Amino acid sequence: MRQKHLFIMDPVEKLNLGLDSSLRIAHALSKNGHLAYFCQISDLFWATGKEPHCSASLIHFAAQADHLKLGQSEDLNLNSFQTVHMRKDPPFDIDYFTATWFLDHSKDAKIINRRPSAILMKNLAP
Repeated sequence: MRQKHLFIMDPVEKLNLGLDSSLRIAHALSKNGHLAYFCQISDLFWATGKEPHCSASLIHFAAQADHLKLGQSEDLNLNSFQTVHMRKDPPFDIDYFTATWFLDHSKDAKIINRRPSAILMKNLAP
């Protein structure tokens, strides 16, 4: 069964396409017939009905993970993804904090790299 996976990451131009582990995971998923999407924290938004959404682009890989092309951006419900991979590099700032709210309201997708509430509790604890 073809699954959809979202990778929330830094801008593609800042990534080392040959070495980035997130892209390697996305490439492996694509090779196995799944759909890997890319977005940044700034692409997250609330849609009507208070559903968390994103403007995400399908990742098209060449034979190697270090050659990719992003498809046209689509507005997608975070709950439509089987997994959401939060792979944003530090710093822990207000943008990252805001992203955890979106992820915490994604009821159907499995959030990879721990649940957002765990991230928040760890960083807010004395």
